[in-house]
Amino acid sequence: NLKRAMRLSPVVTAPRSTILGTAYRNAGQLELAVATLENTVKRFPAFISGRVALASCYVLMGKEQEAKQEAREILRREPAYTIARYTTPNLYRNKETIEEWAESLRKAGIPD
Repeated sequence: NLKRAMRLSPVVTAPRSTILGTAYRNAGQLELAVATLENTVKRFPAFISGRVALASCYVLMGKEQEAKQEAREILRREPAYTIARYTTPNLYRNKETIEEWAESLRKAGIPD
């Protein structure tokens, strides 16, 4: 639905692009998630949520070096960034999913 909405209203914003990448990640389509999120980061380099989702995807794909590089960039831009900042506002029903993402961010180097 989000892809259709983005076609109908082609103004791509950082949040929309990040949500699409996150939806791919949630569906287990990590290659599409990474491609979408890499594009997000390229177009909107200061948008931290896109970088966080990308770091998570890199870990889930076994690309820990890329994940650590992304985590360094997140912390360079926002030194006080923590995993709690990412997981606290999430309203997903499945708390195991949130914990999986939190663990992937720990592996990338984001502090709790």
